[in-house]
Amino acid sequence: MFPPVLPSFPQPPQTLATRQLECVRCHEIFTIAEDLPNHFGNRTQDWRVPQDQYPATPLRYNKNREQVSVIPEFRTEPAKQIQTDNDPTLRYHLNCPRCGADNRNWLFVSTRLRIHHEPTLLIGGAITFILLLLVIFSSWSTLFEGRTLALICLVLAAALPLFFIPNQWGGLRNFQMVSRFLPMVPQPRIPPTLQTAVTLYIGLILVLPAVRYAVLPAAQNTAAALQQAISQTERDDVVEKPSANRGEAEFWEDWLFLGTVVSVFSSWVALIAVGAIFGRVNNQLPRPIYANTSNMVRVVLWEAKRALEIDVNFHQIQWMMTRRNEQGGIDMVGYFRDPPEFSANGHLEEQVRVQKYTISTDRWCVITDAKIEDTKEQRPAKGDYNFLFGPKSETPVPISRRKKY
Repeated sequence: MFPPVLPSFPQPPQTLATRQLECVRCHEIFTIAEDLPNHFGNRTQDWRVPQDQYPATPLRYNKNREQVSVIPEFRTEPAKQIQTDNDPTLRYHLNCPRCGADNRNWLFVSTRLRIHHEPTLLIGGAITFILLLLVIFSSWSTLFEGRTLALICLVLAAALPLFFIPNQWGGLRNFQMVSRFLPMVPQPRIPPTLQTAVTLYIGLILVLPAVRYAVLPAAQNTAAALQQAISQTERDDVVEKPSANRGEAEFWEDWLFLGTVVSVFSSWVALIAVGAIFGRVNNQLPRPIYANTSNMVRVVLWEAKRALEIDVNFHQIQWMMTRRNEQGGIDMVGYFRDPPEFSANGHLEEQVRVQKYTISTDRWCVITDAKIEDTKEQRPAKGDYNFLFGPKSETPVPISRRKKY
């Protein structure tokens, strides 16, 4: 008897794939287009742009905690039909739904910028290639004959900076923005582009050749000497090679000079190119969200209203303090005060009940800590108490007694 064959699972529903874009200002990821996936990357008749604001999606959420359903709600479709636009001839805005930044230039830069078509990089790369050929042909007998690893390291030292460093223009932009707007945030003193150049030089010009042509021969000579000592070989059998030592010294002298020239020139060309790319692109992109405290406050309050479920009286919260923290974000403290109460003798109480809101974020306005505390604070110096039932001033109102006749 053969075991029963399991039936086939149902086919999954047909859905559209979405194109996501990460906001250049606040790093929010949002949808900019929908279409059926295809192998050619062209638009189909189902291509469309989603609407700017999606309806609320009910996913196991109810404002009244006592009415939350026990049965999980698996459906997550929007509450009403999404009206989309599928006209490919129109021109669209790409504003971040979180911070409102215009991401049209960022979409162009992230999808169509050709880093290695920079004129400075092309011209400098051609000069670097000519310099590399001159060094190889002029020093073949003294440096590269019988030393394949040295030849490979020199070629990589000339080529890798031209490929790796220009692609780090985004890291250079982040380094410059943090240095300018967030001096309290610790970061390396040198930009990532220069770190890459120094790392390539040390690895390709110093470390790899030193391991291959200095450390390994020294280890082999040491092992041979120990073997001779163990076997008690005659001292006359040891053959000294002073010419070989002199040849190694000449090799290292020429290698350090020529290798440094090639590597430094290639890195210099790459640094100039990445600086030109950064200068041209940075002026066309919005500044990060942490560059402007007022924008941060607006986004943080929007996030806090959702995170803390503050629906009513949100506009009556008085935000008393906003300051930068060590993470580059902001700390905010706000109070929602109850109306002051009257004492038994008719005076307004000096202490009022308040809800204290404390919010902390990182540099991208992502809330890292949020809490609400019930406490008492000093009654504010000014306030409109006309809505209170009772005396409108702090002076006790005299109570007149009914005269007896």
